[in-house]
Amino acid sequence: MPTFSARVDRRASLVEKIGGEVSAELGSFNFDWWPNNSTKEGPSWNGAGVLNVNLKSQRFRTLTRALSPAHLRVGGTLGDTIVYKIPGKPHTDCTEGVNCLNMTRWDEIVDFARHCHITIAFGLNERYGKGTPGTWDTSNTRDFLEYIKANKQDDVIFGFELGNELNFANYSGADCADDSRTLRGIINDIWPDANHRPKLIGPDAGNVSLITGFVQNAGSFIDVITWHLYIGYGLEPRLPEQLMDPKFLNRTREFAIPIQQLRDKYAPRAQLWAGETAAAWHSGQNGTTNAFVDGFWYLYQLGALSLLQHTVQCRQTLLGGNYGIIDTQAFEPNPDYWTLLVMKRLIGTRVFEVEVQGTEHIIAFAYCSRTHPGGLVLSFGNVANETSYELEIDTRYVKSAVPREEYHLSAPALDSRSIELNGKTLKLTTRDTLPDLSGIVVHERQTAMILKPRTYGFIHFTDAGVSHCHD
Repeated sequence: MPTFSARVDRRASLVEKIGGEVSAELGSFNFDWWPNNSTKEGPSWNGAGVLNVNLKSQRFRTLTRALSPAHLRVGGTLGDTIVYKIPGKPHTDCTEGVNCLNMTRWDEIVDFARHCHITIAFGLNERYGKGTPGTWDTSNTRDFLEYIKANKQDDVIFGFELGNELNFANYSGADCADDSRTLRGIINDIWPDANHRPKLIGPDAGNVSLITGFVQNAGSFIDVITWHLYIGYGLEPRLPEQLMDPKFLNRTREFAIPIQQLRDKYAPRAQLWAGETAAAWHSGQNGTTNAFVDGFWYLYQLGALSLLQHTVQCRQTLLGGNYGIIDTQAFEPNPDYWTLLVMKRLIGTRVFEVEVQGTEHIIAFAYCSRTHPGGLVLSFGNVANETSYELEIDTRYVKSAVPREEYHLSAPALDSRSIELNGKTLKLTTRDTLPDLSGIVVHERQTAMILKPRTYGFIHFTDAGVSHCHD
């Protein structure tokens, strides 16, 4: 059996380019606006859009609450068509179930967030009024924000975005920054106390030119730089193979490095988010982005973005499309749900570079333990088709490989919609409660750490003695 070694680079704790701090909300997720029977995105959105999802489902609430703390980003393409129906306030015409957000529905969203102990990052309609970028009528937004403040709902509001992927002719990043500056003024006016004020997030785009112009002009007043990241295409037949290819997965770093450098230069005080991301755009790919194979991308991107100082990754989506971590129809968890849940229970807020020696088949990242001071959590993926690897840890950096907890995630096939933890299929109990997610506890030093082919997971070194994981 081949052996490889892993070395954890402590320099990452210095928050240099090779590492950094992440927030407890690193693993966050999105709602989108697509209506039922969407002619563009198809039936995978039925019952999943913001206006139509069953927010009162106890199963859905149980699953979402288990992922707390997290941000729920409400956004997407149709966000720039949404009209906020505020009682007693004028607004343009809209169609219920398609582009009207009435306050009864908004109150349900707030109640859902409160129950699940999550906070909302809400994407506002920048095209309200004439519908042309650059001619934003702010009246409907102001009425909506004043409603939130008057009804004391700001306890669940993390912040506001403005516009979604506004890649239009004659609308530049500087124009986008001007509109955000206007929104900054509205937010400051409604919430004069800076200590209790929602954050301003932007530009909520994937176009590098627009992002560049925005950050250059908004860096002095923006709180969070957010951008959209898709490394694959939902209609690409080779997508399952691509998600097992480390070179393809590395596109996350290739796309993210220039954005990080841009933030560092023009907005060094701002947080950096991947505010909308999945393995593939075009609503993902059924049997791939909602299946076991997607976990190789998911763990890779969470680690890679963390090393590039992204504090939050908002998964597209919580449910909806073919990339939701929860199935839309039955509210059954897809494999990535379980992967994220296990990860959230293990990792803290500091990330380290991992140097893998001896193979190109292993992808790995390391985090401080959430539960054990000085402990270390290694996330790994073995993309080899047939080869198992024995893991050796450099004891200069990890005091002891025991005791440890092992969490090996596997599936009968790469396109499986189910996932196994240490050989046991994960599923809700008959009472819709979560199953046991405990790892295998190892005390004997001579017990080898074996990473089987086509598996991923976590190894928790509870007594690693990493000095930078004590604070």
